[in-house]
Amino acid sequence: MEKDKLAPLPARPFVLAAWSRCKVGPDIHAKVGKSLYSVPWKHIGQTLDARSTATMVQLFSGGDLVKSHVRVPRGKQTDLGDYPPEKIAFHMRTPSWYRTRAAEIGPAC
Repeated sequence: MEKDKLAPLPARPFVLAAWSRCKVGPDIHAKVGKSLYSVPWKHIGQTLDARSTATMVQLFSGGDLVKSHVRVPRGKQTDLGDYPPEKIAFHMRTPSWYRTRAAEIGPAC
């Protein structure tokens, strides 16, 4: 009698997730579990909600998704685009840029 009333199973299996809270440090990283994940620099000092699954970590601010990362068991996940614009320029400089600058300064450099 109930068989006709049952809904079909979902197409994708349910994903188990763990929620936690983390604070974004001055280096733009938030610690979730044993790993550090970068967050856009505008969130420095904020406390965010973190949703962790077996494969992904998502960081939320006030219910809005701020950043997603592939989960790593230990270490650091950094997206250079999360740094302030003045810091991105530093990371984009190549060894040839430094050689050119040194040549402009002089042989003592």
